[in-house]
Amino acid sequence: MTPKPTPKGDTSFLANETLEEQIAASMAAERAGQTHGATGKVLKHAMVELRRRTMREVVRGDRIAARLSRGVDDIIRTLFALSKDGIGKEIAVCAVGGYGRGELAPYSDIDLLFLHRPQVEQTLRDTLNRLLYPLWDSGVKLGYAAHTPASALEFAKSDMVGRTAYLDARFLCGAKDVYDEFHEAFEKLRRKTVPEFVAAKLEEQAERQAKFFETRYLVEPDVKEGKGGLRDLQTIRWIYRYAYGDILNDNATAEKIVGKAERQALLKAKRFLWSVRAHLHDLRGRADEKLTFDVQPEIATRLGYADRSNMTAAERLMKHYFVNAVEVGRLTRILCTRLEEEKAKRMPRLPKMLPKALQKDEAPGKPNLRIKNGRLDFESAAKARRQPRDLFRLFRAFGKQPKIDFHPDALALVASEVPSVTLKVRRDPVVAHLFSSILTDSEEPARVLRIMTETGLLG
Repeated sequence: MTPKPTPKGDTSFLANETLEEQIAASMAAERAGQTHGATGKVLKHAMVELRRRTMREVVRGDRIAARLSRGVDDIIRTLFALSKDGIGKEIAVCAVGGYGRGELAPYSDIDLLFLHRPQVEQTLRDTLNRLLYPLWDSGVKLGYAAHTPASALEFAKSDMVGRTAYLDARFLCGAKDVYDEFHEAFEKLRRKTVPEFVAAKLEEQAERQAKFFETRYLVEPDVKEGKGGLRDLQTIRWIYRYAYGDILNDNATAEKIVGKAERQALLKAKRFLWSVRAHLHDLRGRADEKLTFDVQPEIATRLGYADRSNMTAAERLMKHYFVNAVEVGRLTRILCTRLEEEKAKRMPRLPKMLPKALQKDEAPGKPNLRIKNGRLDFESAAKARRQPRDLFRLFRAFGKQPKIDFHPDALALVASEVPSVTLKVRRDPVVAHLFSSILTDSEEPARVLRIMTETGLLG
């Protein structure tokens, strides 16, 4: 998949100021009573043109998302400049949620937060109406909230969804000092409540995955909310940012939690999923996240897949999707556990010693296992790398007591050692006996097999 180059110098959707002049003229005509809804019509045309140009000139999904976000930034800043009526020094306009991250699919919601001083509350509504009504008239799906810095913080304390959205708050225009006041207070809240946020996000993720049947192999998957989809990647990003106050990039802190290879894998997965999502929105002409049979061939063609003698382009796309979803699942499990272990307190009920039931299994000798921070890990990583049987003994132990979750280092090691599971290992009668016991004598055999698949041990 080769992205089309973005034209040089095309950094602003309003670079030639033509649209800015149209908005100013339409707003002036509305104020003079000469017309009604003219600004909304101008913006509707502008949004259509922004989507059309972006989808024509860019293929890669993350770049589409960033470019659409920049275009909407320009529109909102222009509207605000023409609507503020002398109170621009008292109001800060902020992007939140996905828009705050600078990620917009063609028909994504646009979520805004207006932060203001208490003294302008009486005149605020008129200003917001001049800004919001044209956006509503343009047909975009708009969400907004208006708060003082203090009330925004109180809302964040009581509402985890709002707190997550505010985590991605990005200043757009207006009173930067008002935004800075809120941001400073929010940062204090963030630093005090890391364990609470981590636990809430992990619980939310578990509930979402249960809703989608805990499988990545739906033939018509949900690109955003389904297991192995964009929401899982965002969960990693949220937890990391909440814990460390920074985005997950190439720095010393990130290196302790997420290795370079894992960061590259996350970036690759994000690019693929955003490419599918952006073209899915464009084909549907609405915010549709379900990759259904009827659009799979067209999306495959757009993303550069071609038919092969034994597989159609759509089948190749979906094979890539499922491989990608498994990789997202593996990385999510490993990285969320690392972040949780790093920042959240371990529960006292978790074992500190290897339970007696796990001290022997169907293979000869003592299992190369231990409990590390309440999780199941290899006692010797070096030995596990030399002895592929240990990989299967890890899952045999988990099958016996699935309440003791895996340590992320153990799963990372299994994934790295999958190439060592050769034909000789697969024919090893001890490995066969261990695997048979996983199937027939586990508390939750399906769960064990899913995690084995995520690591690549069942490829």
